[in-house]
Amino acid sequence: MRRWMLLPVGCLVVLAGCGVFSSRDVAASGNVTCFRTSVDRVKCWGGYHYRDFWGSSRFYGDSAPDSVPGVADVTRLAIGQRNGCSLDTKGKVECWVPDHDLELKQVSGLPKAEDLAGGEHQGCARVEGGRVYCWDWKSGANDQDFVATEVEGLSGVVQLAMGGLHTCARMEDGTVRCWGDNTDGQLGVSDMGRVTTPTPVPGLEGVAELALGTVHTCARMEDGTVRCWGNNSAGQLGGSGPATSTPTPVVGLENVAGLALGEKHTCVRFENGTVSCWGGNEHGQLGDGTTSSRSSPAPVKELSDVVKLTCGDNHACAQLEDGGIRCWGDGAQGQIGDGEFKDRTRPTSVNTASSTLIEE
Repeated sequence: MRRWMLLPVGCLVVLAGCGVFSSRDVAASGNVTCFRTSVDRVKCWGGYHYRDFWGSSRFYGDSAPDSVPGVADVTRLAIGQRNGCSLDTKGKVECWVPDHDLELKQVSGLPKAEDLAGGEHQGCARVEGGRVYCWDWKSGANDQDFVATEVEGLSGVVQLAMGGLHTCARMEDGTVRCWGDNTDGQLGVSDMGRVTTPTPVPGLEGVAELALGTVHTCARMEDGTVRCWGNNSAGQLGGSGPATSTPTPVVGLENVAGLALGEKHTCVRFENGTVSCWGGNEHGQLGDGTTSSRSSPAPVKELSDVVKLTCGDNHACAQLEDGGIRCWGDGAQGQIGDGEFKDRTRPTSVNTASSTLIEE
C-alpha cells in the first residue's frame, strides 16, 4: 500500500542561494498556486472543495508548499482550475487531475511541445511551427492517457492563454485569435455564444502579451498600454460600463510589463516592479488593504521588485527579484501559502518552511 509522509525540507528555491526561478515558475489558477523549483520539481499549495490538488480526500489543501510527487525535469508549468500539466526537457507533457488520485498521465498524440496553457476543462500546447494541440481533461478518465488533437488552421502562434471556457492565441504578427465560449464577449468578437474555430479579434494589432480571466480577456500592447474586453460585472475591464466585445483601453495605464487575470479582477506589473489591480475585491484580491471593489487601477500595498505576476480565481501572487513569493486575497483553502486558511488584503510572504512528500 502506498502512502505519503510529510517530512521537512531545509531549502526551497524561494530562499536566496537555493536557485533562481525562470520567468514561468509561478502559476496560479482556481484556488491553487504552484511553482517550479531549482531542481525542476513542482511544489503547490491551496486546494479544491472536493479534493485537494494532490488527490487526497481532505476538504482543504495544504497552506504551505508541498511537492507534487512524480513530476520531474520540468521546464514549463500550466495550472488549470481543476488540473495541472508539466512540460519536461524532452518536450513530453504529463498531466494530473486531483479527483483522479493524482495519477500522472502522458498526453498522447502530441508532438514535441514547446509551451503549455491550462483552462477549466482543457489543456493546450504549442508545438513546432506555432501549431496548437489541445486535449479535454475528461479524455484522461478510466486509466486512459489524455488525447491531444490539433487545432485546425492555426499556425504561427507565439503565445497561448486560456480562461474559464475560452482560449486565445497571440500570433507572430501581433494579432490575436480566440475561440470557445463568448457569452460575455470575451473572445473579442460580436458573435455571442460559442465559437469553435480560432477567430481574429477585429482591430487588435501590436499585442505583446495576452492574459485571460474566467470570462474576460486583456492584452498588453507593444507601447505598454492595456486593453480589456468581456465581462465587467465587478469593473475588471477598468471602467464601470457593461460587458463588451470591443478591446477597450484601461485609462491611465502605461509602462506595463506584465498581466494577470482572475475570476473578476485584473492586475498589472509595471516596468519599475510595482503592481496595480482593479475589479472585484471581496477577498482582498486587489491587495490594497481593503475589501472594496474598484473599477480603476490602484497600487498593491507594500510590494516592489516584482518580476512575475499570476492570479487564481480570487487571489494573486508575485514572484520577487530575490526569488521570494508574496500572495494576497482569498486564503480559505490555503492558497496564500502562509500556513493559514485566512484571507489577506495585503501581500503576505509564502511560508518557505515547507514540507516535501516522500513516498514510502
